[in-house]
Amino acid sequence: MLTDMESKKITYAVDEIISISVYDDTGRLMSYEMDQIRFDTLSNSLSRSDVSLLPNFRDYPVILDENGFFSFSYGPRNPPVIIPYTVYVEYTTYGNDCDVKTSSDKLKFYDLYDDYINVFVFGDSIAAGAHTPSQYFYGFDNDSFSGLLRNTFIDLGIAGEVNNLAIIGGTTSFMNNNYLDAIYSDADLVIIELGMNDHINGLTPGSSDQFRDDISEVVSNLLSEKIDVILI
Repeated sequence: MLTDMESKKITYAVDEIISISVYDDTGRLMSYEMDQIRFDTLSNSLSRSDVSLLPNFRDYPVILDENGFFSFSYGPRNPPVIIPYTVYVEYTTYGNDCDVKTSSDKLKFYDLYDDYINVFVFGDSIAAGAHTPSQYFYGFDNDSFSGLLRNTFIDLGIAGEVNNLAIIGGTTSFMNNNYLDAIYSDADLVIIELGMNDHINGLTPGSSDQFRDDISEVVSNLLSEKIDVILI
């Protein structure tokens, strides 16, 4: 989120800026020319140029309640103006600064299964892909890690299915009530990404032991059905 002409440091060492884009408030992808930003190779940072048409996050209206606190709606938790003010920069990185493994290395676990792998994902807004453009504007999970895993299967010619049962606000209670879907659907692998909403909502008040026990019970039941489990 670029503000005025302030520099924002990029995490990885950038070789070349390829494209710049934002989503407008209708979900349309807007592309911009390279003169819209300034890229400093020495500091590995970028900023809006003095003639930039890119959204200025300084214009982001901050709304406080009468007590001076932010008031967020539920789902999405953050104000809707955030997505249109996010600038997406595509770039290449120096090879010697990144430890990139081949796709086959990333998916070696697939060798553990037969000709087809059936994956189920249980999780919260992170796994559901909340605040990604495809979910935010269209309700799709293409940009979630479930969607990316699904696309990777397609790209590598892996026969399989990724069923994303994650929901915004997901908790262990939701998983406990729905994990049997994975068993009845002959899942090979279940990925579980939960915890933050249990903590925020106090569904396991003051008891990390209760949270652990709830997760452990589901994992034990899945393992007893010969279903592999990955905890995130």
